[in-house]
Amino acid sequence: MDLARRVAGVPLVAVVVGLLTTALAWYRLGPVPRNTVWAEDGGVFLRERIAMGPVDTLLHPYAGYVHLLPRLIVDLGYALPPERYAQVVALAACTVVGGVCALVFVLSRDVVRPWPLRLVLAAVPVVLPLAPYEISGNAANLHWFLLVLVPWVFTFRSRSWWGAGALAVVAGVAVLTEPLTALFAPLLLLAWTPRGRTPGASGRWSALPVTVVVVVALAAQGVTALTNPRALATGSPAVVDVLAGYLLRPVAGAW
Repeated sequence: MDLARRVAGVPLVAVVVGLLTTALAWYRLGPVPRNTVWAEDGGVFLRERIAMGPVDTLLHPYAGYVHLLPRLIVDLGYALPPERYAQVVALAACTVVGGVCALVFVLSRDVVRPWPLRLVLAAVPVVLPLAPYEISGNAANLHWFLLVLVPWVFTFRSRSWWGAGALAVVAGVAVLTEPLTALFAPLLLLAWTPRGRTPGASGRWSALPVTVVVVVALAAQGVTALTNPRALATGSPAVVDVLAGYLLRPVAGAW
């Protein structure tokens, strides 16, 4: 009975976490970023949405890969009054980040038991000092926030087929937005590993929907990358330069 009450309370807590983190992300943006159309949101994605329509743009490649989630948000902004386009895109992006926080809070419960620690873990995307500065509040950068969520999605074993199906949709949207999710693909094996029997679980087969969707979506990203190579400007850095820069800036800076 206690377990049932705890499980039943999870969706409510997740909604509260999602609403609070969405509000915090929106508040931290400030009035100027909320009313600014950034980068591809007002250029590539919006221009192609106007020229190609709502369906043909969803899986249309840009810069060598598919950007499903940003294009869905641009569709939403395009459907509403144009003078509200910037605010709609910003609010939708903040809502997605809030959803990421809520899902991290829920999906990490099998690994991080104490709820205060899970709350801190879930809040990371919205409390990062640099988040409001041209990072959050725009659709083009949502792929970074999805990379926070993907490891938890890939490793989680759902308690029901309905949950597995919903999680597969999340996984599909994430992979069809950011090809770097392929780096986390080995984590799918954790969802198939034997564990203690969980009440209501469907066994290891509940990991099947997410696994199938991830494999198909990664194949789509791979085909897109091979058939629509990204154009590189003259003087673009080599792979070694990119790796050196990554080690010197994010890794060394975080350390």
